[in-house]
Amino acid sequence: MATLNSKSPSFAPVVGDEPLPGYQEEIDDASSHQSVPPAVLVLSDHHIIREDPGNSNPKPLYELNRGVAVITNATTTVTFSRLDYSVQDVAGAEPSLKVRKRHLYSLEHNRTASLGRYVRNAKFADAPSFWCKSESKKTLGDLGLKIKKKSGFIIQAVNRRDGQNSDPCFVESSQSRDNPVSFGIEWSKKYNRHVWTDALGLLVAFETLVDGKHRLDIKTELQRPALDTLVALWCLKIWWESAKKHADEQPSGGWHEGNYLCISAT
Repeated sequence: MATLNSKSPSFAPVVGDEPLPGYQEEIDDASSHQSVPPAVLVLSDHHIIREDPGNSNPKPLYELNRGVAVITNATTTVTFSRLDYSVQDVAGAEPSLKVRKRHLYSLEHNRTASLGRYVRNAKFADAPSFWCKSESKKTLGDLGLKIKKKSGFIIQAVNRRDGQNSDPCFVESSQSRDNPVSFGIEWSKKYNRHVWTDALGLLVAFETLVDGKHRLDIKTELQRPALDTLVALWCLKIWWESAKKHADEQPSGGWHEGNYLCISAT
């Protein structure tokens, strides 16, 4: 399976004991150097929260402007933001909780590209149907979801052909000194769930869907930009699955351009 560039420090496991963002701490530009320990994240409608049996009202860690688990192929853009919390002290008043929303990615759906495993038109062979467009210098750049020929996915770097507003295309190995593939995603019969792996093919996270609840069980410490990217890509994959499910349920005569089941494959 294709994996990350092993020389990339962004995805290498790092040592540290910083917690996921909580209201007691202030996250600033130094957050890109934080290491975040393993945790179980849950998609709850428009928010990503940390699963904590001891906390009945956890603070959201990330926010989406749409519910990616239920939207269809008709939607083209979903915003993905991190929520940073700090306690603001005001003289003569009780401390107040301040929330700062950081727009990190726009999750994009190119409806002129394909949705399934095989391309209908060679023109779209290198075009991602679903991809993450970076909206911040604090991210790991533009990345797309690419289906492998037999099974599973890879997350591959994306270029915008003629500038920031142009159509995206996958970056191939021949076009880059570094490995353009970031994560690998495979279905594991052993664990009966999707497994996300890193540059060395080592386990990063388990992805599950139980009783309608999407969970990402992160098993390794990651630096903040890597965690942000992992969560954004997880949401992107959930959206792809929702769009494919809705397309599968349509009568064959009712499909329109962009709903046919095809996508570029590796």
